[in-house]
Amino acid sequence: MKKLIVALSVCCALLHIPAFAGVAEGLDALDKGDNATALREFRVPAEQGHRAAQFALGVLYLGGEGVPQDFKQAAAWFRKAAEQGEAGAQSNLGLSYAKGEGVTKNLVLAYALLNISAATKSSEQTVTNRAIVSAQLSSADIEAGQELSRKMAASGQLLEVIDQYVALRPFKGASR
Repeated sequence: MKKLIVALSVCCALLHIPAFAGVAEGLDALDKGDNATALREFRVPAEQGHRAAQFALGVLYLGGEGVPQDFKQAAAWFRKAAEQGEAGAQSNLGLSYAKGEGVTKNLVLAYALLNISAATKSSEQTVTNRAIVSAQLSSADIEAGQELSRKMAASGQLLEVIDQYVALRPFKGASR
């Protein structure tokens, strides 16, 4: 949980994201281990589009911290934050697709999202997760994931690209 607090604080500070009422309070509540208060404090700024708050809600739902564990809610909040360029949310959404948690399993899409996240803000864990996913893919699938990453980056419409891809390929596990 400490890593979440640090990541969210650094994200807001470095990216000069305007502080919304509730975000600082949510971070403070997380620091004190009060996940229920954190959830309550993050909700309004998340609903108003604050990407760090959206990411935080996704993490809380993913881990069932302060709320019942809900992979669909986690993925929904990660989608919103990922669309705004939140690298942690892109990575977690990629892992959701890799595991089929809250979304239909799709390893090519998982690879593409982890690739975007690594390009945005490379973390050792994201690079490791991308390697784990790529080991489950054929070379053609890896090329498809790289092309999908390029489309996401070029269009700036991450969710639109994801939704179009999923509509055409509702399930894509490993092809080998």
